[in-house]
Amino acid sequence: YDAVRQARPGLANIGADAFDKQMDTLGKHLVAPVADALPKTVYWIPAGPLLGFPLDATRISGQYLLERHSLVSLVSFPSNPDPGASLKTKAGQTEPPRMFLAGHPQDYSERYANSLDTSEDIRVVADIFVGPGLRIVQGTALLPDEFLDERFAQADLVHLTSPGIIDLDYPGQSRLELSGSEFSQGRTYFRPRDLGDGKLNADLVFMSATRTMGEPHSGFNKQTGLVSGFISKGATAVIANFWGIHGKETEAFVTDFYNSLLRSGDIAFSLTEAKRQYLSDQRANGLYDWAAFQVFID
Repeated sequence: YDAVRQARPGLANIGADAFDKQMDTLGKHLVAPVADALPKTVYWIPAGPLLGFPLDATRISGQYLLERHSLVSLVSFPSNPDPGASLKTKAGQTEPPRMFLAGHPQDYSERYANSLDTSEDIRVVADIFVGPGLRIVQGTALLPDEFLDERFAQADLVHLTSPGIIDLDYPGQSRLELSGSEFSQGRTYFRPRDLGDGKLNADLVFMSATRTMGEPHSGFNKQTGLVSGFISKGATAVIANFWGIHGKETEAFVTDFYNSLLRSGDIAFSLTEAKRQYLSDQRANGLYDWAAFQVFID
C-alpha cells in the first residue's frame, strides 16, 4: 500500500529509467504473487490509490504486464458476468458508425462564423471516420448544450479531445474544458452532472486529453469522476488518458487504436494492440505514454 502511494505522484514525468524501476517494485508486490494464474485478459477493480494507476505497466522479469496480457478496469462490484460483451462495438460492422467528435476549445469570437480554426488531434480522428455518420463540434461552438444534442446521445462512438480533469479527491468536480461563451467570461466546463437525465447509446467514450488530480479519500473509493459519469449514463466502455500528455506520438497511438477497432470491433484488443505498437515504436526514445490510457467498463 505504501509503495503504491509513494509511486503515484509524478509517474508521467519521472523518466523511463525511474518509471521502470518503480514498475519493477510494484510488479513484485501486485502481480508476481498471482502471475501464473492470470488469463490473457485480466479484469480488475481499482480502488483507492490504485484509481488511475497503470497496472499493465507493472513489470515482472523486465517485461511489462501489457506484453502478455490485456487489462480492463471494472467500475463496480460484483463484477460484470459477461465483460467481453461490453468490449464489443458496432464499429467493425459494415455500416459506418456514428461518431461524435468534439474538442479544441477556444475563447469566444464573433468571427467564428467566418473562420474555422481546427486542430491536428481533431483532424486525425475525423480522417478515419469521414462520412455521413461523423459529427464534429470544435472551436467556439464547443459549449455545454452540445452534450444535450440528440446526435451526442445517439452516437456509437464519442471521442473528446478537450483538456480535462478527472478529480479523484472530489469526483463531482471532474470536468472537461469547453469554449468561452459570449454570455460569460472565461472558458465553460462540462461536468458529469451536465448530462442531466439523458442516456447515452455509445459503445465507447474516449477522452484523449484528460489527466487525474488529487487522491481518493478512502481506500474503498471507486469513483473516477467523468469515467463513472459517462458509464452511469449508459456508455458501455470509457477510455481515459490519466496523464494529459499529447503530441504526434499520441496522435499515432489514437490512429492505431481506431484502425484496429474498425477491423476487430473489440475495444480491449484494439487498445492493447495500439499500446504494444507504441511500446515497440517509442521504447528507444524512452517514451512510456501508452501507460496513461486505461479502459473501463461497468
